[in-house]
Amino acid sequence: MLFILIYKIDFVNESKQNSNRKLKTTTASLNVKANVLDNTVYIDNINYGSTPLNLDLDFGIHTIRIEKIGCFPFEKLIELSLNSLNIDIYGELEPIPIRYSKKDNATSPLRAPYSLFYQNSQKLYTINEDDYSKMVGPWIIVAKSDKINIFKEPDKHIIIYETMAFDKFFVFNKHKHNIKVQKFDNKSIVGWTRVEKFIILPHCEKTVNHYHKAIVQNRVYCKKNPLSQSDFTKHKITPFNFSYIYSYYPNIENPQYFLIGNKPYFSFHVNNEADISFENSILGWVSATNILPWKSKSALYPNSHRKHPIYFFKTKKDLVAYYKKNINKDKYPECSTLLSCKSDDSNMLLVKEFDTEISLNKNQTKIMPIFIIEQTNYHTNYFAMQIAKVWLSDVLSYAYVTLKRPGKKYSMDPMQFTEIFLFTRADLEGVLLPFALFRDKYQCSMFPENAVNIVKELIVSFYQEKEHYEPKSFKMIYEETFGVPLQSSNILLRTKYQDLDRLKIDSINTNKLSAYLCNNCKKLKKIYHNDKNFFKISGISHIWISFSSLP
Repeated sequence: MLFILIYKIDFVNESKQNSNRKLKTTTASLNVKANVLDNTVYIDNINYGSTPLNLDLDFGIHTIRIEKIGCFPFEKLIELSLNSLNIDIYGELEPIPIRYSKKDNATSPLRAPYSLFYQNSQKLYTINEDDYSKMVGPWIIVAKSDKINIFKEPDKHIIIYETMAFDKFFVFNKHKHNIKVQKFDNKSIVGWTRVEKFIILPHCEKTVNHYHKAIVQNRVYCKKNPLSQSDFTKHKITPFNFSYIYSYYPNIENPQYFLIGNKPYFSFHVNNEADISFENSILGWVSATNILPWKSKSALYPNSHRKHPIYFFKTKKDLVAYYKKNINKDKYPECSTLLSCKSDDSNMLLVKEFDTEISLNKNQTKIMPIFIIEQTNYHTNYFAMQIAKVWLSDVLSYAYVTLKRPGKKYSMDPMQFTEIFLFTRADLEGVLLPFALFRDKYQCSMFPENAVNIVKELIVSFYQEKEHYEPKSFKMIYEETFGVPLQSSNILLRTKYQDLDRLKIDSINTNKLSAYLCNNCKKLKKIYHNDKNFFKISGISHIWISFSSLP
């Protein structure tokens, strides 16, 4: 009897535990398979390897994408909850037709340019179809506006079609600025046009180490055409949001309008509803009067440890004139020290700032840093200083400021600002990669006999695509890739890959380099895993990192 009673009590407890376990369940099982082997599965843009794949995921909405070279990607949005604890995904990837023929009557499109290799569209404007670096997949382009003429022949101006904004086309031939295209959804429309009138790469304009970003200054609606007064898209942008610049009208030198998107890249090989589709990535055209183009990663926060107020000047010549006359004084700027000043009034400075508090809108100051538009080094017989042209969000204007007060009197003062850099989570992963490789593979140990091979391996780790590998130094690749100076001056990191074997290793302090690499790994991992520091712009995780926290 006692045995039965104990058994019943245990049974009840076990039932309660099972019930509680079900109530506390916050994950579901996901099984992913595909019709092709050697693929890559991305879940929320994170690489999970290849199929077949079985794993537990947290409840919520997730994006599943399966990729394979030579096939159109498969993408599906799923929602995991108590009602869907087990989900099976079967991805069917369709092969992409590849054109190898040079004949003008080819039935398949040209292969697309290798998008990671070309930072901007201009590099592709004047070259022929055989001269550009290609990747597997058809070349698809998009009309930047309405009324782009498609001609029957490149040298005969017989118009066969006028585009609508954001019409898609396949490219079948290219000769310098002229391209032969076929409408994406109408094979009967085939003709020649000018390449510069189309979005020809699946990413925004960029330099070697950063995307061309735009900060929208006012609440605006995006337009389908740069010169249209009424033809708006469905997208509205709120002030002080980041966007990415895909094109400039009429040119990049003196733009009147910007074609912007909410992501730095897009894909034609997904459904229109997908998060990275062209339709969900491109917003439209916005007037230059509403846009701040920001082509760097740098911004400033006022340094709370400084001893003097910061002065923001209207012009660079006013800034220089003031410091020439007040090199070792802390005299407030007056009209007599400013070249552009006509009379003593409140317009001598763009913004006054006293003690540790800037006279900007306080809420904006906490949210928005002071963006650096350009930086220059200025030298005179009296002093040398670094001047930054910055954008102040409350007055929507530019100003000039010194990063550090010049003069011997202030040589021991801290910098007036803390310099910070904007990184995406993917950027930060790229920064962390070589340092994590050193810690995980070599356990933070470097000796003269293996130092060269380790540094070579760290250099190669930057390149995911080995066919585009360039044997530069670790320092050069780091700075070109991330747009931030490398703080170490170690000769192993400054030497080009091909010259490393000629170094005299015995004279190099490998212990110091080991400590530098390992400490930066710890520091970067701590930043990377602190989710509170990240914020999202158009669904992409970003983080501000101070220069002192970077390698």
